[in-house]
Amino acid sequence: MKNKFLLFALGCMFATGAMAQTKLTLQLDKAEKTVSPLLYGLMTEEINYSYEGGLYAQLLGNPAVIDMANQGQGRGQNRGGGGMRPRPAHWELTDSTAGRLTVDRTNAMNKATPQSLSFNTNADGVGVKNDGFWGIPIRPLTTYKGSVWLRAESGTDAQVCLRSKDGKTVYASADLKGIGTSWKKFEYTLTTAKDVTPTKDAEWVLVPSKKGQYWLTRSTLFPPCFNNREKGLRADLMQMMKDMNPKFLRFPGGNYLEGNLFKERFDWKKMIGDPDERPGHACPWGYTSTDGMGLLEFLEWAEDVGSLQAMCCEATMWWVLIWNHLFRMPSTRLNT
Repeated sequence: MKNKFLLFALGCMFATGAMAQTKLTLQLDKAEKTVSPLLYGLMTEEINYSYEGGLYAQLLGNPAVIDMANQGQGRGQNRGGGGMRPRPAHWELTDSTAGRLTVDRTNAMNKATPQSLSFNTNADGVGVKNDGFWGIPIRPLTTYKGSVWLRAESGTDAQVCLRSKDGKTVYASADLKGIGTSWKKFEYTLTTAKDVTPTKDAEWVLVPSKKGQYWLTRSTLFPPCFNNREKGLRADLMQMMKDMNPKFLRFPGGNYLEGNLFKERFDWKKMIGDPDERPGHACPWGYTSTDGMGLLEFLEWAEDVGSLQAMCCEATMWWVLIWNHLFRMPSTRLNT
């Protein structure tokens, strides 16, 4: 009898609920509460090449020759091992039968760059190439700016170019004169013609004028960047973020901030000054962040989209106090 009564009561409840209709009325013209205009903003994190190869406009992969990939593994990157002969990720000889490609750690370009790409060619016309991030995009009437640190066993020149992966089409080229036995930075521009067919599958190639032993590191290639900033951020993505009118920008976020290990955290003190003097750090997603997109670039990013900066750091209270002193920010603006 008790069970029948409970079933009857439940049935009445469901019937009453079905008959009743909930009405929600929004009176947008009679807002009684004020909401902070600073609640709407952006937060990003380096996940799966969202900075390197993404927002950061650098087009060359592994420019400081840190990451390694096993032969025959495509884009897979690691620190070597795996039972296969490792090679520098993103780098190859233009002719694998006419030379040897290795990583040299005996003649550092600077303290932040202890390693370089060493290639020894036994035939003229052989050099090295970089595949970028899933290819290098080419557009007509576009000027690309780049730089590379080079040295050689004897004085020579070289040519740098953007070309199709089959080597049949050269989209733009520039000459580098006076490569010597000491490290020297070369800057160049590559401008495509107006009749160039757009593609995303080009490669960057450097070919010395004669065979021999060469070393290379800290190579860069940038398309036109947002607000014409040198070595800046991608114009299309930045414009979309600016159009969202964010009131604040949080940087960085998530695992990228803390790192898998304390030594792999986002250490902002090492992400200021000349990008060639930044050592980079291991990203939790299995590749190295060059930190070319560091603290200065974040501040310019926030400035360009018109937002406040919400800087995050994994730090002791000592560094929080220093940060507040340097940038005159209230402590409520910090995430520690």
